[in-house]
Amino acid sequence: MSNQIATRSGQLSITTVRETLNRSKEAMFAALPKHITADRMIRVVLNCIQHNPKLLKCTEASLYGAIVEAATLGLETDGILGQAYLIPYGNKCTLIPGYKGLIRLARNSGEISTIQMEVVRQGDDFRYALGLEADLYHVPNDGDPDRESKPITYVYAVVKMKDGGVQFKVWSTARIDAHKEKYSQAWQRAEKGAKDSPWHTNWDVMAKKTVIRDMINRGEVPVSIEAQRLAMRDEVIDAGVVQPDALDVPKLTLDTIADDLEAENGKAEPAEEKTDGTDWEAIDAALAECTSTTAIAEVYYREKETADDADRLKKMVDARKKWLREETGEPQPA
Repeated sequence: MSNQIATRSGQLSITTVRETLNRSKEAMFAALPKHITADRMIRVVLNCIQHNPKLLKCTEASLYGAIVEAATLGLETDGILGQAYLIPYGNKCTLIPGYKGLIRLARNSGEISTIQMEVVRQGDDFRYALGLEADLYHVPNDGDPDRESKPITYVYAVVKMKDGGVQFKVWSTARIDAHKEKYSQAWQRAEKGAKDSPWHTNWDVMAKKTVIRDMINRGEVPVSIEAQRLAMRDEVIDAGVVQPDALDVPKLTLDTIADDLEAENGKAEPAEEKTDGTDWEAIDAALAECTSTTAIAEVYYREKETADDADRLKKMVDARKKWLREETGEPQPA
């Protein structure tokens, strides 16, 4: 196997990451939405690494896997837009969504008209009711010049569907703080020391994220399976239920990237002879269950190393992608 991507032993360098991303960008960023170019995504990732050098201590597979996942979901990881973040947990890099990223993924479902998230402050005229006559009413006390410094009493989200349906969720400050204190390990650690966790520095942002994440996890907001997994991963990691490497997240190994690059350059090594054959019916069944390009990619990279006919596998994958584009109305690639 080629060793041209990165040194297998030792720590990654920003130069190595830059070279890998540039050389394999067509494969890694094929699923990017039209408004984000591969070059922009690379700049965003490198800037993220420069601001958090601990990412270079992560395994290559976890770092590149998180980058590909962000690209597939169309989320930028710059920390400015608040869509998603590349977070090192020991030597594992994990993609963690911000609340704006969760909102974006929900809007991408095509079923949502608008999503509104607000905080209610002391002095605002606010009331809500549940049940058969569900209602929510909020008039901010904007006449008070000190409103922004007043305590937050509630946080809520309102999701309007294109079919006219409306979902809303209201959490009181007391409920949010109870959830934070029970489930957020970041808050628990920081509370004993520097008090520098996101809950300490951006309480309102974390509160909004908690509310919309809860709606996604409960199925009250239509999102893709990938978005649901991302929201659930964020919650279970924050709660310390599992470690990042125990989660079912897309993996993109260095061997896979090297294979793709060698194939593009016409220097792929001959595949080892397979004696047990490939279960094409199982692969076809797995692809038939795929409802997103991310799921298709997972099947492809999982089967690629053992398939005894790479061309046949690629044709099956391309056929499923074409069918999916036709079903969703996504424009065909030029």
